[in-house]
Amino acid sequence: MPDNARALVDGVYEQKIAAPAGLQTISDVAFGKVLSQRSVAAQNLLRYDLGYDREASDFLWDKDREFSTRLGEESVDVYLARKDIDGQLRPLVDEIDFCWEKSRLSVRKSWWQKNSGTFQCPDEETLACFRKRHHRPSGQVVLVSDAGEASYYSKHFGLVG
Repeated sequence: MPDNARALVDGVYEQKIAAPAGLQTISDVAFGKVLSQRSVAAQNLLRYDLGYDREASDFLWDKDREFSTRLGEESVDVYLARKDIDGQLRPLVDEIDFCWEKSRLSVRKSWWQKNSGTFQCPDEETLACFRKRHHRPSGQVVLVSDAGEASYYSKHFGLVG
């Protein structure tokens, strides 16, 4: 390990070393993102000593307020399903416990918006019934065969688009 390795590592993460002129704009944008994320985190900070209490945050808790644990892109829950003889949705994973949760994938919202048109999905009425029955107001359903395959889904490779 080089003698100056610690200074190099600290410099990368603490920005003690100035970026070269050609990279300064990119460095500024990255630093701006870090400051933005810190600001969002500070706004969502809960006082641990108060526990689950409305006073544990500077914001009032209401139905519309979400406290995310990640600062990544929004995601969409996609449930893999097949239709039975009666046309009812059945989870891909056919087990007694947590069968729908075991049939769930989480994908980036932007990816879903880009690729969802290529998947076979249930009609709006069936989807609305699924969402209501399983308390998943924004869940999406993708249909696969009884064998769990489709041109866009493979047991070995997952959902492709």
